Amino acid sequence: MTFKQFGIDISKYQGEINLTALKSQIDFAIIRGGYTGYGAGTPTVDEQFERNYKLCEVLSIPKGYYYLSIASNDAMVEAEYQFILKQLEGKTFDYPIIIDIENCANAPYKHAQAWLSLSKAERTRLMDILMTKLEAQGLYVMFYCNYEYATQKLDFDTLKKHDFWYARYVDVQPTVPKTPNLWQYKSNGRLTGYNSNLDFNYAFVDYPTLIKKLGFNGYGVEEEEVDYKALYQEALKENELLEKTTKYQQEKLAKIAEEIKDLANIMESDNK
Repeated sequence: MTFKQFGIDISKYQGEINLTALKSQIDFAIIRGGYTGYGAGTPTVDEQFERNYKLCEVLSIPKGYYYLSIASNDAMVEAEYQFILKQLEGKTFDYPIIIDIENCANAPYKHAQAWLSLSKAERTRLMDILMTKLEAQGLYVMFYCNYEYATQKLDFDTLKKHDFWYARYVDVQPTVPKTPNLWQYKSNGRLTGYNSNLDFNYAFVDYPTLIKKLGFNGYGVEEEEVDYKALYQEALKENELLEKTTKYQQEKLAKIAEEIKDLANIMESDNK
C-alpha cells in the first residue's frame, strides 16, 4: 500500500490556531520558524513558532520546520544558517527541515529586490549552499517552491539531490520537474475548528520513521546495548571448539577474546 498522510503548514498568518481542534483531522504540521526580514534583511522569528512547536509536542502532532529565505549573498546565507541552527537547538522534528524558496511579498524592500534580481544560477548556488550546510549538521533537509521557481527560477538539476516539497495546485500528484515526496496541493482548504483557508499537503514518505531511524533532526541514533561479558564467554567457548584450527586462527581468536575481556572490565568499572 502506498504511504500517504495529510497535513497542514502554519505560521503567524494563522494566528493562535487551535491545534487541539485540528489534531484528529491531520497527520502532521509543518511550522514556520522564521524568515529573513524584508526591511533589514536579517533573520526574524515567526511570532507563533514557539507556541506552535510546544502545542505539537503536547498534542503529539508530528511536526516539520520551514524557513523563508531571501539570502542574496553568501553573508546572508551564513546568517540564515546560524539562525536556523540556533532555533532548532534542543528541539526534535519528525518531518524535514525545509528552505522555502518563493517570491517575496514586500518586493519594494531592497533585500527582496536583490533576491528577485538574482540570476537562476546564483539563486540556485546560494540555496544549495544553505541546504548542504544544514545537512552537514545532521538535519534532513528539503526545499519548497512552486512551479515557476521549479521550472524557471532555479536550476532544478542542481537542487534535485535534496528532497522536494512542491506547491502545485492541480488535481493529480505532479511529476514535472520531479514527483514530490511532499506535495502542497491546495491553499484554500478548510478544517473544522479553523474559520479560514489552510494549505493542504500530502506526504508520500514515512518521514517520522525514516528520520528517527537514521537519527536526523535532533533525535540521534540509539546505541545498541552490548553485553560484553556474554561476548567474552562466547569467544572462550569458540576457542575451545577450534582445537583443530591453525595456530594462526587460534592466536587471532584468543586476541579477540582478550580485547572483549578488556572491554567487559572497562564496562564493569564504569558501572560501579
